[in-house]
Amino acid sequence: MKMIGIVVALCVVVVVVWQLSRQPGEGTARSLRGGRDFRIEAATAEMDDASLAWAVVEPIWTLAQGSDDDEKLPAEWAGVTEGQLAVYAVVWVEREVVNGGFWQYLYNSNADLPRKALDGFRKMGATEYAGLLEQAISLFPGGKLPKTRTERMRLMPEDPYVDVAEEHKAMVEGLDELDSRFFELYGEGDQFYLFIGDYIRANPEAFFK
Repeated sequence: MKMIGIVVALCVVVVVVWQLSRQPGEGTARSLRGGRDFRIEAATAEMDDASLAWAVVEPIWTLAQGSDDDEKLPAEWAGVTEGQLAVYAVVWVEREVVNGGFWQYLYNSNADLPRKALDGFRKMGATEYAGLLEQAISLFPGGKLPKTRTERMRLMPEDPYVDVAEEHKAMVEGLDELDSRFFELYGEGDQFYLFIGDYIRANPEAFFK
């Protein structure tokens, strides 16, 4: 009888673990479905916010964003969780805008990455950054983001500082204004990673093994 009781108890534990494994939390809806596991060691959660954010995106930073005509990210992103993708997309905004403004960001970003960034900012509660990106996207004709980088480049000046065509001037002026507002909000960058760090630690299953 004792042995039967032990076996039954073990079966209950197995069932509970199996049920939990089938209920992913925030950020894991798109994850670990046949792709590589890009998640990192849980001990990194103790890092400062900026270091933690980079630790999360470093394993996927060099993944190809696809060709200029792709509407979606390539298949090699299949193992990237929704949470990892949100952090990657948001950090990509920061790196590009700090380096060359919203023009550079929109000109350089492939596939639907700007939409992923907008979704990421909203998930993290960074509504002011989401608002700036939303306004940058609204400067395209019809207020909608073109589906591919090729389409975006066709609608943007090749260089926003040299011989800007009349048809592009309103966009350039709008992006310049948004750049100024971004840097007012961004400051020295110390606060930018606070909401990213909070998001990562609040959703460990999407980031840690």
